[in-house]
Amino acid sequence: MADGRKKITFWNRLSYSFSTVPNYMSQFSVSLYLPLFLLEVVQLPPGRVPIVTATCRVLWALAFPLVGYLVNRTNTRWGKLKPWMFVAVFPTAVTYFFTWFSVGTSGETGKLVWFTFFTCAFYVFSAGYGIPQNSLVMFATDEPRERDILNAFAVGGSMLATFAGTLIPSSTLTAFGAPVGYDPCTGNGTNGTAGTNGTHPGASLAVEKEAFMVSAAAIAGIYVLCGLVGVFGVPERKDVKPDSRMKSGLHTKSVIKHLFTFRPFICLLFITGFLNMGGEFLGGNLSLALQYTFGLEDQTAVLLPVATALNALSIFPCYWLLKRFGRKRFLIGCQIIFFLPLCVVLMSITPSMMGSALFPTVFVTFVWGGTSIQAGTLTGMVMATDVIDAFKLKTGEAMETVFYSAILLVGAITSAIAQALSNLLLEAANYNANDCVQPSLVSQYLRYLVTIIPGGCYIVVIIVMLIYPITEETRKNTKNGLDFLKSIQEDVPILQDESVQYIT
Repeated sequence: MADGRKKITFWNRLSYSFSTVPNYMSQFSVSLYLPLFLLEVVQLPPGRVPIVTATCRVLWALAFPLVGYLVNRTNTRWGKLKPWMFVAVFPTAVTYFFTWFSVGTSGETGKLVWFTFFTCAFYVFSAGYGIPQNSLVMFATDEPRERDILNAFAVGGSMLATFAGTLIPSSTLTAFGAPVGYDPCTGNGTNGTAGTNGTHPGASLAVEKEAFMVSAAAIAGIYVLCGLVGVFGVPERKDVKPDSRMKSGLHTKSVIKHLFTFRPFICLLFITGFLNMGGEFLGGNLSLALQYTFGLEDQTAVLLPVATALNALSIFPCYWLLKRFGRKRFLIGCQIIFFLPLCVVLMSITPSMMGSALFPTVFVTFVWGGTSIQAGTLTGMVMATDVIDAFKLKTGEAMETVFYSAILLVGAITSAIAQALSNLLLEAANYNANDCVQPSLVSQYLRYLVTIIPGGCYIVVIIVMLIYPITEETRKNTKNGLDFLKSIQEDVPILQDESVQYIT
């Protein structure tokens, strides 16, 4: 196994980037297309769909701390993390496929049980892959600079995965001649039912089922392939062990208690949680806002994937700026420089005001503002490694998997909150997916959901960043302290060098 001082190769970095693809791609496609699939293909009543989605979200959230604890207790000859990734990747791919497999029963209860079981199983197994995959950056190398590069590659991989999670299902449905979704203005649906004003019948239900299963098989195959690339392409050090202070009797329960009173960790949870919530508000309501607020429904299929691809390329200048200005100034500056103009422009423009300039204006605005989401994702990842190192210097225990399970748990909770609040606001505005013309409040509320509300989340991020205790200087001191502890082989008390600032 590679030593912590061995330089990470380009192949290792690329492999770590690919290892982020499986969960991002599959979970994004589930969140985007599963409600449509359950309503129009499975034909579950609208009141039953939230049972499937809410149940799997709850079990997913509960799985994070359990999996984090179990992974932290694992220690095998093949490593701590890779056995979990290898074992979890196959059942996750299988359960993902069966989430889209149309069961033969026509009974509502049978369908509900089938899709609830496999969707929940997919999310639980994905936690078994996701937590060790996120933690792998801490076990691949002990050099902070190499970890930052790995995190930058991971952000690029996550954007590629988001793009693939959108493109594969939509292109498969198009190839099978099945329009995506139900158009209330023409009456054309994915289940082949044509309305009064429809001119072209939709695809048959059998064709629609086949298209979704082909798409699911493709994503499941990519899941296994990219997961195995991560397992075999990224080194995992076996020398990651507690130092002498853990041997002296500091129990795991005491370490966890210290963890949840550790100020940098609490700040990190708030920062990553509100970054995730802001991104969820923006991304989850973007398609509806383009359709009902800006009247760009015909351009949505082009705008979203192209803007996502361009945002993925912004990871390279983002990484350079992060290294140049440091964590705090970079993240705060990006929210002000990139997201604030998005809020101002989208709150100001209307289709009647802009005319033919509406589409290029909205496109440029979303590409520009989307950079802030990239910046937030990258900063959150590199800050997590900083906090783990600071905690390890203080207690002697890194608790990587517990750290990442807590971060992912907060992410799942904030995503659920954003989805629930979005649905409540749209319901208050009397939004109905089957109505061709929506009330004027729908357009107004959607404008708020992609500007002011995520902007409020990012203001909270800026405030917490201002009190975040880890600075560039303390990061260097932490590295020096950890290097010193690693350089001595016998039991020693905690380093008490005056040049090191200890963070509580």
